[in-house]
This record gives sequence, structure tokens and C-alpha cells, in this order.
Amino acid sequence: MKTNKLTVTALAAATVAVVTFFLKVPLPASEGYFNLGEVVIYLVAFLFGGPAAAIAGGIGAALADLLAGYAFYAPVSLVVKGLEGWVVGSLASRGKLRATAVGALILMLGYGIAAFVLTGEAAAVLWEMGIDLLQAGAGAAIAIPLSRALEPYVRSNFK
Repeated sequence: MKTNKLTVTALAAATVAVVTFFLKVPLPASEGYFNLGEVVIYLVAFLFGGPAAAIAGGIGAALADLLAGYAFYAPVSLVVKGLEGWVVGSLASRGKLRATAVGALILMLGYGIAAFVLTGEAAAVLWEMGIDLLQAGAGAAIAIPLSRALEPYVRSNFK
């Protein structure tokens, strides 16, 4: 990985952590929270690819969980958000909307399973999965047009 891409990936991980930490809405039913971290994960996936998005998403989201007092979700976030970033970045060339739809499925399944393990309640799982769908949709709605605006700059400076 080139130095400038490594630097951007590290900054992206920090940005995921900050956006996730400061723009969160607690969800008592699933013991989690709604956040806008997907915006940054998807943006990094579109502009820099799967490996950068996996690192930024996994580390950034896990760090936000630790800082926000949701340490029990940190390992889940590391794996789920990392996998989500990698898959969205890997599929983005086939269509950004399609890539984010697959990312949303990963998000919903990963956190749905975690909600069930933590609460043992089907209602918490459904609530979590619905919120995750909303979270992924908001992320896609913001990241897709933003990535289109930033692609020329990234193409000329980072690839």
C-alpha cells in the first residue's frame, strides 16, 4: 500500500470512529445504536477499494464502540464493518447501489445475530435489522453522490 493511500486509510478509520461516536442514537431494544458510520465506510469503499474500507470500517467502528461504552459490540463491529467495507469496495465496480445492498445484508445479519446473542429476544433482532437497513440506506444515499463528486480528485491524486 502506497504511503498516501495508507495515510488516507488511517484518516478514514479515525473519521469512521468520530462520525460513529458523535452521530449516534442509542437503541435500548438491541443494546446498540444508530449511526452514520456507513457513509464513511461506503465512501472509502467506492474511492479506495475493499482493503482500505475493511481497515477503516472495522477499526473505526470498533474504536467508536469502545469509546462510546459499547465494548461488547467492538469485536462484532471489527468483523462485521470490516467485512462490509471489503465487500462493498470489491463489488463497487459492478454498481454502487448493488454493492451497498450486499453491504446492508452483511450489516443486518451480523448485528442481528449479535442482538440475539446479547438479548435472546426476536423483537430485538427485528428492531436491530430494521435500524441497520435504515443506517445502510442513509449511508448509500449520502456516499453514492458524494463519491461521484470526489472521484476525479481521487483518481488524479491517489491512484
